[in-house]
Amino acid sequence: MARTPETGDSSVVSMAEYDKRAKRIAGNTGAIAEDLKKSRQATSLRLIETAERKASTPRLTLVESGDEPAGAE
Repeated sequence: MARTPETGDSSVVSMAEYDKRAKRIAGNTGAIAEDLKKSRQATSLRLIETAERKASTPRLTLVESGDEPAGAE
């Protein structure tokens, strides 16, 4: 018995070929999901590092000419 692939391709393939393609697609899907997970973890880590860097960076205070910033002696 033959099936047509779900890709919209009108060619008829054997069950063995269909199963082989399905396994390959399933394997690729697993690899893609793992890559996405790693990418999300890396993005989260970068966001945390950026937030920590911003939190530890001293803020500059703009003052008008001739004025001294608060706390300056």
